[in-house]
Amino acid sequence: MAPEIESVYLPHSVNTEIFAPYDDNFINNIISTNFKGEKRFRVFWNNRNARRKMSGSVLWWFNEWAEKVGPENVQLIMHTDPKDPNGQDLEQIIHEIGATDGRILISNNRAVSPTDLAIFYNVCDCTVNIADAEGFGLATLESLACGTPIIVNMTGGLQEQVRDEEGNWFGVGIERAEILASIRGVIKVVTVDDSDGTVCEALRREKPTFFANGGDRKTDNTPEMAEVS
Repeated sequence: MAPEIESVYLPHSVNTEIFAPYDDNFINNIISTNFKGEKRFRVFWNNRNARRKMSGSVLWWFNEWAEKVGPENVQLIMHTDPKDPNGQDLEQIIHEIGATDGRILISNNRAVSPTDLAIFYNVCDCTVNIADAEGFGLATLESLACGTPIIVNMTGGLQEQVRDEEGNWFGVGIERAEILASIRGVIKVVTVDDSDGTVCEALRREKPTFFANGGDRKTDNTPEMAEVS
């Protein structure tokens, strides 16, 4: 008979002595040495190149965004195998969409050290994971440990990384305001007439085909509106 002992199950863990925010001077030197000192908004994607991970979709959608904001201003770094029997031929996709100008980089060194991986997270401005039915998402957890924001979809375990212990998105309003205040890149600034307590007017004006009714973000369901405005 097994003794009665207290136990805790940890589905994933991250060594925060390695995955942590690095010194700005060190990271700037990495960018200067390895990225020609280019000041771009960098997006990191760290996954297996499998169809469930949506690797081809990430490439396509990033390129659509790059065309809108200027490919010289952004860069997608994918740490993955460019060819996988269970995934997409990423190099072929890059050629088909005409993105061979350095806006998309692929790192396929499987033997990369945890420290080098942490440098990737620190170099980039955000980490993306839009995998279908992800169990948890270790890469995005590593990214958060490095202080790099994440962009995830609301399926599987990924949503647990953007909720607090009470199930609220990003915690209370003041915490969400702090996240917004820490964003390092702004693509466009628009004026908003929020006299009705929403941002509907601006959404209708900026994205008429995306938001048929302007959206439903109000001060009572989007705390950062009240905190930041």
